[in-house]
Amino acid sequence: MTFKLNPELRLIKAPVILVVDGEETEYPSGDALTALVFDQRYVIDSIRARNSSVLITLKINDRVNEITWIGEEAVNFM
Repeated sequence: MTFKLNPELRLIKAPVILVVDGEETEYPSGDALTALVFDQRYVIDSIRARNSSVLITLKINDRVNEITWIGEEAVNFM
């Protein structure tokens, strides 16, 4: 199964530095991020500015099954 990032990232028009697992990669805009395909489900951990770029840090989504197939929140006993 493959995953993509939130399509709303296409609204970022400035250069983007994407940090995934400590590795930085530069892209011309947020539109390039929406074309990326990942093997794991990532969510945005933080968005910051660095000089004239937007720095986006991703983390692995540890809350994968929070909604059941009927749309209710999953029960969590922790």
